[in-house]
Amino acid sequence: MAGGDWYISCMGEDELSQDVVLIGLGGAGIRTSLALRARITGNETPAVRGSDNSCRLLAIDSNYYFTPDYFSGLDEEDHAELLLAQDEYIGLLLNGKNPWDLVTRDANSKVPEAERLLTKRRSILINRSPVRSDYEAMIYVSRERMKQAIRDFLKNSEESRNQPSRPPKIIVTASLFGDSGSLSYLALLEMLTELSKEIEYESINAFLFAPEGFKGFFHLNNSHTAKYLSVINSLSRITFKEGSDRIVPTQYLVSLDAESHVGPFPSMFEIFTETAKKLHGLISQELVSQNKVHRDAGKSMIEIVPLDLEKCLEVQNSFTDQLRADRNFSQLVSDYRP
Repeated sequence: MAGGDWYISCMGEDELSQDVVLIGLGGAGIRTSLALRARITGNETPAVRGSDNSCRLLAIDSNYYFTPDYFSGLDEEDHAELLLAQDEYIGLLLNGKNPWDLVTRDANSKVPEAERLLTKRRSILINRSPVRSDYEAMIYVSRERMKQAIRDFLKNSEESRNQPSRPPKIIVTASLFGDSGSLSYLALLEMLTELSKEIEYESINAFLFAPEGFKGFFHLNNSHTAKYLSVINSLSRITFKEGSDRIVPTQYLVSLDAESHVGPFPSMFEIFTETAKKLHGLISQELVSQNKVHRDAGKSMIEIVPLDLEKCLEVQNSFTDQLRADRNFSQLVSDYRP
C-alpha cells in the first residue's frame, strides 16, 4: 500500500478516478471533514471526479454532544454539504447504555483489557461530564460497531468504483488533545491494520490537531496538554516501531499560529474551513509544495507539518522540563496513557 501519494497530476483522466473516504473523529475532526467534503463536492476535484458517491464521510463521536448539524448557530452561508446525516454518524454509546456495564462483565470474565479499564474507572456522578476513562470504556464497547462501519464504507467504495480505477484514499481528521478524537484515532489504527487484510485502499493520510494556538477557543489546561503528550508518546511507540506490523499512515500535525495573526480573531468555523482548504489543495495538487494555508488577508494562520518520528521526539523533548518540575503533570500524562 502506497503512503502519502499526492502526486497525481501527471496521470491520465481514467487513472484519476478515485474515491475518497473521510473519517472524522471527535468534534474537531468531524467539523473539518464536513468542511472538506463541502469543498470536494463543490468543486470539480480531479482526484475524486467520476461518480456521485466518490466522497463519503463517516463521523465518530460520543453521544454527549451529538447534533445533526455541527455548524448550527453560526452566521455562515447555509451549505447542505455541512449537514451530518444520521447514517453518517457512529455514536460511541449505543442507545445511551452505560459502557461500564459491559466492561464490568468482561472484567469479571478476566478479559485483560476490561480489567485494566475497570482499575482506571472513576465513580460516575449524575450530570457530570465524562472523564478520560469513560471515553476509553465507550470505545471498548463500540469497537466492533466502529470496525464494521469502516468496513462497510470501504467495501461500498470498493464495489462502486469503475475498474481499473484506483483504490480509495482514506483521510482521517482528529484532535490529539480531546478525548473522543484522540482515543478513537488510536483505536482506528488497529482497525485499519486488521481491515487491510481484506480490503484494498491506496493510502491513509491523518491530519491531527495539536493544542498550540487553540487557547482562544477552548479553556486549555494541563489536562489537555497531558492528553496531547500521552497520545504523542503512544504514536511514537506504535507507528514508528521497527518491525511493527501495524498500518502506518502518513500523519500530519495541524496547529494555529494565533499569536502572529493580524486582524480579527478567526471564528472556529474559519479554522475548520481553512484547514479543509489546505487539505483540499493537497488532494487536488494546488498547494502540494506549501506548508501553510494563507487567509485572504495574506497572513499565515494554519501550519501543517509531517508528524514523523523526528517531530514526535521534538514534541516529547519540549515537555522534558515540565515533566521534571511538575509531578502532577507527569502523573496526568501517565494516567492518560491508553
